[in-house]
Amino acid sequence: MSFTQMFLGSVFGTTLIALIVYGLRIYIKKVTQNYFDKNIENHRHELTKTLKEIEFDYQRKIEDFSLYTQKRHSIYAELYQKLNQAVMDIKTATASFRTYPFPEVPKPDKSDLKKVLEKEGFDDEQIINVINKWQVGSLEGRNEATRLFDAKRLKKADQSRVEANQYFLKSELYLNEELSCLIDEALKIIFHMCIDESSSIEYPGSEAAKEKWKNHKENSEILEKKIIEIKKQMRKELSIGDYSHT
Repeated sequence: MSFTQMFLGSVFGTTLIALIVYGLRIYIKKVTQNYFDKNIENHRHELTKTLKEIEFDYQRKIEDFSLYTQKRHSIYAELYQKLNQAVMDIKTATASFRTYPFPEVPKPDKSDLKKVLEKEGFDDEQIINVINKWQVGSLEGRNEATRLFDAKRLKKADQSRVEANQYFLKSELYLNEELSCLIDEALKIIFHMCIDESSSIEYPGSEAAKEKWKNHKENSEILEKKIIEIKKQMRKELSIGDYSHT
C-alpha cells in the first residue's frame, strides 16, 4: 500500500469517525431535548392541574366560610333571643313582687273568681279547689290561687329554658368554647332557679321556701352578669368574623 493510499485511508477514517461522533452528538442532543421538552410539558400540565385544584379548593373554602358566617349570624340572633326570653320568664316567675288578677274585695263573687281562673286556663278541678277554699276563708283561697299562678308562671319559664337549651345544644358547633361555657352556665343558673321556685311552691313551709328569696337574688345577679358577658362575646365575634375560630 502506497503512502498516498494510507494517507487517504487515514483521512477517510478520521472523517468517518468525526461524522459518527457529530451524528451521535446531534442524536443525543435531540433525544435529550425531546426528553426535557416532554418532561417540561408534563410538568406544566401537572402544575396547571394543581393550580386549578388549589383555586377550586380556595373558592370552595371562601364559599363555605361565607355560608358558615351567615349561618352563625342567624344562629347567634336566634340563640340570644331564646336565652333572653328564658331569662325574662324566670325573672317574672321568681320576682319578689308579683301581681295576680284576683278581685280585690275580701270575698269576691264566686262567678267572678271562676271567670278569672277560667281565663287563665286552669282546669275544672283546680278552679273548684280554689273556690271551695276561698269560700271557707279568703286567705286560704288566695294562697291556693297564688300557688296556681306561681306554678303557671314557673312552667312557662321552664319551657323557655328547655327551648333555649335545646337550641343551644343544636347550635353548639357554631360557638367557640368561651361562649359555649357562658351560655351553659347561664342555663344552669336558670335551671337552679326553677328548682328553688318549684320546691317553694310544692312545699310552702320548707327550708327551700325560706331560702328561695336569698337564692333568687344571688342567682339573678349572677345571671345578669352572664348575659352581659354573652352579649359582649357575641358582638365581638360577629363584628370581626372570628376568623381564628375556623
